[in-house]
Amino acid sequence: MEMIGIIIVEDKPEEQEKALAAVKQAFGITGEPFGEGPSCMRELIGQHFVLYGEKDGPTGVMVFLTSHLGGFRDRMVFLKSGVFSKKLILTDLMFPMGMKGPEKMHGIEVLVDAIESGINVVVCSDTDHHDVPFMPSLIRVLEKNHPKGKIPVVLDSKDWGRAVVMGIELLA
Repeated sequence: MEMIGIIIVEDKPEEQEKALAAVKQAFGITGEPFGEGPSCMRELIGQHFVLYGEKDGPTGVMVFLTSHLGGFRDRMVFLKSGVFSKKLILTDLMFPMGMKGPEKMHGIEVLVDAIESGINVVVCSDTDHHDVPFMPSLIRVLEKNHPKGKIPVVLDSKDWGRAVVMGIELLA
């Protein structure tokens, strides 16, 4: 079975749910309980991961959710474990360092880690209420070192559906 690993870095629970729904829609996941019916799903939101796939099917999708930079680093260990044939990171730009704390531009660290690890990354952030006019220029510089030569960006609105589609295009 081909396994696709996805990390979603987003600190707002309602946005995590939207991102997860976008992944499910893009991959045609019905969300039935694990082991029942043609699709299976094992949801362990409390442990911050979700495993999707067809029972004995060709593809599985594991989604790791995290709300902070420390959690991202923990999930990167799993993403780089060798289990996944395709890897993707969907990240907000503004979130805390740990479980508590102020939102800061930690998404830049996620971008750098993804690039250094050769993992595809998509930015999905509502930066319209943050003072970050430098982001488009920074993305242009960083994407020169990205595995695909580009970093898809959805700024000024969190359109997770669009971000997931852009990410799937990178995986092709």
